[in-house]
Amino acid sequence: MKTRKVMAVLGSTMLMGAIALTGCSIGKDGIKLEANGTEANVKAELDDELTGEDYGEVPEDEEQYYCCMGLAEDFVSTNGELEGQLDYMALVTPCDQMDWSNYPDDDTLKDADSIEDEDIRNLAQEYLNDGYTIIDPDVMREYCTPILGDGEYMFTEGFYGYHIGDTTTNTVYVFKMNETLFNYFLVDTICGTDIQVNDDGTVITYDVEGQHVEFNRETGVGINFFYTEGRG
Repeated sequence: MKTRKVMAVLGSTMLMGAIALTGCSIGKDGIKLEANGTEANVKAELDDELTGEDYGEVPEDEEQYYCCMGLAEDFVSTNGELEGQLDYMALVTPCDQMDWSNYPDDDTLKDADSIEDEDIRNLAQEYLNDGYTIIDPDVMREYCTPILGDGEYMFTEGFYGYHIGDTTTNTVYVFKMNETLFNYFLVDTICGTDIQVNDDGTVITYDVEGQHVEFNRETGVGINFFYTEGRG
């Protein structure tokens, strides 16, 4: 294994959304940053603790897969019993059961036509057209990273993308789900007190500084979008 794979080897700013969505901790030398940390605090610690070395070549005996750390001690399992959960989600495979040596050198999506679901395919093409990098959904499903879920279960039909601009960094998760799962796994990730909610009967949206969450009842697509000032 040549490189340490941390959320598809993204910069520290890009990790914010993944921390909030997966319940996955990012660790270094005993440090654990949990999902309930504020974005500012998490970013500060990541900036202080993770250097360029952490995203490139590292000695083999130091390789770690931080987003594969165990669940929090107070984690409460859904046991796959939420309405329709097993139609849209699957258990996350433990890291030690994966063959990381076969992880592709290029894990990005090149052609949206390879996505079977029409709604997801059309949205993936829109994000590609807007300059986003999208991780190949097949790679995401096989290696469970980066994921949308709670660290035990992950959504399986959709994609993760990111765009690093001159002044902002955007990350987006787009997955098929039902409204029960949307409320449990996406709405509960929203942090802040000034949350703006709009519902036109088809699309419901939640907006708070740094995050936009929406669900389309007609297509069954849930979106969790993060934006931060500055580059990753």
